[in-house]
Amino acid sequence: MTDSPPPSSSMPPERRRHERRAQIPWLAGVILVGLGLIFLFRNLEIFDLEQWWALFFLIPAAASFSDAWRHYRQAGEMKGRAVGSVIAGVLFVILTIAFLFGFDWRTYWPLILILVGIAVLAGAYWRRS
Repeated sequence: MTDSPPPSSSMPPERRRHERRAQIPWLAGVILVGLGLIFLFRNLEIFDLEQWWALFFLIPAAASFSDAWRHYRQAGEMKGRAVGSVIAGVLFVILTIAFLFGFDWRTYWPLILILVGIAVLAGAYWRRS
């Protein structure tokens, strides 16, 4: 039998706050290292991203994936809010890639609507089950 942490609903409130606070420095550290590497590579002319600002969309993506992981651990399975958070994270990653690589919005904007519609349908399906 594996030792898994108890669901957060049975945890004391101070422990839940501590776990949430423990994630913030880790996420902030990863973001700072990533931004530092991008600026260093840009200064060394290893690569130059004209739309480097699009990388900021990865912040809500990371938060969404973190939220999905937390809900997955609470429920013990991928359903409901965990699935919705994964879908939101994937949409933010797609948005980041689209801006970084100069995605032609005029041609493909209907694809974004289709993906958001699929996300809404998937969320409704998993909420029902």
